[in-house]
Amino acid sequence: MADATGRRTAPGGGRDASCALTRRRPVHSGPVMLWKTNRRCNLRCDYCFSSGTDLAAEDPLCGRYSPDQIARRFDETGQSWLIILTGGEPFLYPDVLGLCRELSKNHLLALNTNLAASRSERFADEIDPARIRTINASLHIAELERIGKFERFMGRVRYFQDRGFPIGVEYVAYPPLFDRIDRDLGTLEEGGVRVVNMKVFRGRYGSRTYPAAYSKKERDYFRFRSYDATEAEFVDSRYAFFGKPCGAGRDVFFMDIGGFVRRCPGSARSYGNLFDGSFSLDRELRPCPFPICFAPWISRDHAGGRRRGSLSILEEICREWPPFLANRTRRRLVFRSLRNRL
Repeated sequence: MADATGRRTAPGGGRDASCALTRRRPVHSGPVMLWKTNRRCNLRCDYCFSSGTDLAAEDPLCGRYSPDQIARRFDETGQSWLIILTGGEPFLYPDVLGLCRELSKNHLLALNTNLAASRSERFADEIDPARIRTINASLHIAELERIGKFERFMGRVRYFQDRGFPIGVEYVAYPPLFDRIDRDLGTLEEGGVRVVNMKVFRGRYGSRTYPAAYSKKERDYFRFRSYDATEAEFVDSRYAFFGKPCGAGRDVFFMDIGGFVRRCPGSARSYGNLFDGSFSLDRELRPCPFPICFAPWISRDHAGGRRRGSLSILEEICREWPPFLANRTRRRLVFRSLRNRL
């Protein structure tokens, strides 16, 4: 089994750094857009952060702009983007294949997907793997077993592998699954899946909050099984950058279904709408005004350093907090996230 960089790993995901790289992902030095493309999802996982939302109903704003219009707006920024498509389930986005064809002409793509939609195989047939930075195939094994689609999931992972896509399986370390992780990782390896990474579960299970509630044994196990060393760091770190310079708003952005852009998922301050051409970005790094990072898997590469002065931090708080406090939806989502993670 190999990790995401192509290193051979020990059975079940353990790392062996002595082996040479066999695959390199496309290099990207431009800005990053994390785009929540849609709301619909074809799975119903107990631990989903969207639980309580009607995942069968699509947001009315989804798909209102054509793939050509959206790609043109990205092109008009004059920069080459890494566009991370997430959801919901992005393969349920209307004309997702047309969207990816247009976007990938001038930009790199990454996808977070459960591979449960049949059109994912058409994507593998029609999209150039050289334009794909990574595909994170989220494995929700209990739900896939419930609906009888686990074997199909492994088959689709192999389908992407065989066509040269940089794809890896993301196994969420949900507390009830720890007793079966070894068996599941072995099944994936026997099924021909080359890259598997354990992902930290963030949230509440029972009366306990994770990842803080992982036992020492679970933490040690997690570090051994995860090929991504920075992912293992999430077990012990909350990734808080309050007051420190962050590229969110200049180099990294979050965009919602309707095209409205914010500096990060925790922010409520608008940077305009990309789809209607009103989007603008910061020209300099600004300090983080939040007690914890809401997108650490991205911001860990774009935030840090010496804390800014008190006046600079206060100015950023005054920019960010009034629109946040005025936005009931953002308050509810962020406070739920804080409750689940602190």
